[in-house]
Amino acid sequence: MVNIVERYSNEIKQLSLEERLELATLILNTLKDETPTALPRPSKRPIGLAEGQFVVPADFNDPLPDELLDAFEGK
Repeated sequence: MVNIVERYSNEIKQLSLEERLELATLILNTLKDETPTALPRPSKRPIGLAEGQFVVPADFNDPLPDELLDAFEGK
């Protein structure tokens, strides 16, 4: 999707300040009048669907190696 300002930037730049304000007001009023559509709520998934498909390693909570920590910190 193309941003309207990007698409019409040359035309908008040629407008006077008053015309730009009028255009912005028109756009905002148009958007204000639109009613937002509610997104459907996803149904809750049952717990345990992937039971037995993944085993948490014993060292899962151990500190990360220094090399990996340095990589995350950009060192």
